[in-house]
Amino acid sequence: MHPRFHPTVLLAFALVFATSGHPSSSADPAGAPVRPAHVTLASAQTPLKRQGARGTCTAFGAVAALEAAYRRRGLGELDLSEEFLAYFGKAMWIETQWSRAASHGTDVPENSVAAATGSTGTFLVEMLWNGFAIPTERDLPYRDSYAGTLDGHESIDDPWWKVTWNVDLWNHDRTRVPRAALAAPAFHRVADYRWIYLHRRPEDSTYAERFEEILAGGHEIVWDCFVRNGETDAIWRYDAARAPTVGHCMLIVGYDRSSRDPLDHHFLVKNSWGPTTHADGLTRVSYDFLRYGAAANVVLDVTTPAPWAEARFVGRWHLSLDGKPSLLAWNRVPGVLQRGLDETRAIHPDEPVLVDRRVGNLYPEATVRPVLRVNGEVRGSTARLWFDPETPRLRYDERRGRTLDVRLLDGDPTVFVGRAIDAAGVSRPCYGRLDGALGRAGPPRERSAADLAGSWRLVVDGAEGRLDFGVRAERERSPRSARLVLERFGFDRPAGLASDASNVRVVSLTDELPLGGRFTLTLELLGSEDGVLVGEARVAPADGSSERVYGAYAVRMP
Repeated sequence: MHPRFHPTVLLAFALVFATSGHPSSSADPAGAPVRPAHVTLASAQTPLKRQGARGTCTAFGAVAALEAAYRRRGLGELDLSEEFLAYFGKAMWIETQWSRAASHGTDVPENSVAAATGSTGTFLVEMLWNGFAIPTERDLPYRDSYAGTLDGHESIDDPWWKVTWNVDLWNHDRTRVPRAALAAPAFHRVADYRWIYLHRRPEDSTYAERFEEILAGGHEIVWDCFVRNGETDAIWRYDAARAPTVGHCMLIVGYDRSSRDPLDHHFLVKNSWGPTTHADGLTRVSYDFLRYGAAANVVLDVTTPAPWAEARFVGRWHLSLDGKPSLLAWNRVPGVLQRGLDETRAIHPDEPVLVDRRVGNLYPEATVRPVLRVNGEVRGSTARLWFDPETPRLRYDERRGRTLDVRLLDGDPTVFVGRAIDAAGVSRPCYGRLDGALGRAGPPRERSAADLAGSWRLVVDGAEGRLDFGVRAERERSPRSARLVLERFGFDRPAGLASDASNVRVVSLTDELPLGGRFTLTLELLGSEDGVLVGEARVAPADGSSERVYGAYAVRMP
């Protein structure tokens, strides 16, 4: 099955066609250089691949263009992950028309199950320019099929997939997406692109000339079109008697109009259906076949490969919140669909102006319902989230209700720590662990110094150490002594210990750093998790430079 174009994307085609610039077209003016009769960029392409039975041609077309652009930039022959683009392109998608999204309750998903098909290659190029990024094939290899993995609901149209909990649970299954893929060392994205056209205009006879100009200039073309499924002709041709049957995406890499017979003029196409019988393995489409086109754009430049720190937040977090267990489905890096929201509003002026801040869904009872939409702003390893129990369906851009300020531990990206702040401004510690065990439901239980006694495995950012608390009597409200072992900061000695008389769950250690400056560690026992301390470490350098803040937590050792 091949992808169906999503109706919102097709509407966006019509808008951007009217508003975006594109390379000059029409016949060459007098005196201008004549384009070569034959141009091929085939030698600059990565090897042909097969999409198999999945409708992922859009990912293959966009990735092929990205790979070619990196090669032009001199970074070699990269093999990038079509799977990551297809999978998270769906998981991070949201309905771009807010009035449609707002017509559903929060128990109806606003993104897609990651195994679904749809979209267009040109839209994915735009998404890759709008902040989305992909790692290499090694980080997340392509899967030929998800058959048999859909929990007995093999049809994406099954009502089972209309439940938010089910989609979140499936999308975040770590057997399909290992954490290493989201924390890959290098991600790749589009730095600049250009629309050639959007939405086919039958009366426009200049498509071929536009395409030739781009190809002669050394750039491939991502082309969304409609084709006949299983096409086998040596040259695919327009045929009014044989209508297209499916949407498709391919990468155009050259053209040949050297034949005296115009019927033999054709474009050279890298097609994810695999190699053809032609010597170069490329597909040929005639010039008149362009009448089946829907959209085309070109990748002009790419970014330097770099980590995508914000992607490490994506996952299904077991969250300690208000002294009870919750679940947070962190589905998206906010912002990656901003362009789609802007284009949809231009088509539908009655839609509100929106900023893409959507993060995902909070299940405050760790059950299928209720579901609260969560917005956020993410920068590197820190994030601020908003959710509102009184307004479960927050609009994409709203920043109101309750707040979570969280910090991902760089050395242990399976944990984040932070503070939950309620509407009255009361702040409590919160703690999230990917796929961890849920804590105890119910109100926080009373704590005493005895709950702190003993040895704890301490993690400050990526540095591991140990924390030993000494308690002489069960009735004591705070520990009497502490020893801190944290090699990264030069500690292996007793540490100055303070406690908050009003809150026996909070302890603070302050000491001088061996090379000068002050180190402060503040930790608090969670009300719903036995044997977990959450907090932060602050390092104030002796030279008076800015204080550094690190996330910290500790787990009781056996």
